[in-house]
Parts: sequence; structure tokens; C-alpha cells
Amino acid sequence: MKKFKDSLKLTDDQMTALTLVVNEELRSVVETFLAYDEGDISGSVADAMSKSLLGIRENTRTEVKKILTEDQWTKFQQLREQAEAGSG
Repeated sequence: MKKFKDSLKLTDDQMTALTLVVNEELRSVVETFLAYDEGDISGSVADAMSKSLLGIRENTRTEVKKILTEDQWTKFQQLREQAEAGSG
């Protein structure tokens, strides 16, 4: 989060809101892993877990987009694309 603060010129209110969204996302991801921990990690269990995680990611994107301005959202997407390209 901190790396985006300067790059996106986030306000303190935006940082607070984004931190809450990220914390909620992390909680949801942990809950998902715990819920599927006892299951066989192949086949239908893996598919269900994947769908759940994709849903969490989409909800997070929606919430982040509500917090950022249009210009910040565009810059955010560019930064994420650069980060993903660098990790591959």
C-alpha cells in the first residue's frame, strides 16, 4: 500500500479506506484457505476455492475503484501491470 501512496498521490482518507479494503481482502482470503484446508485440493474443491478467490479479487477491485479517482485508477492498473511483468 505504501508504495502506491506516493505514486498515486493518495490522500490520507484514501489511504485509510484502501487499508480497510485490503485488510478485509486478506481476512477473506485466509477464511477461504481455512474453509478448504481439510478438503482434497484437486478437482471440485480446487475449483470451488479458485472461484471463491476470484470473487474476493473482483470485490476488492470494485471497492478500490470506488476509492480512487479515474486518473488514479488508470495509474494503479499501469503499476500493477508493470509489477506483474517484472515478476514473470
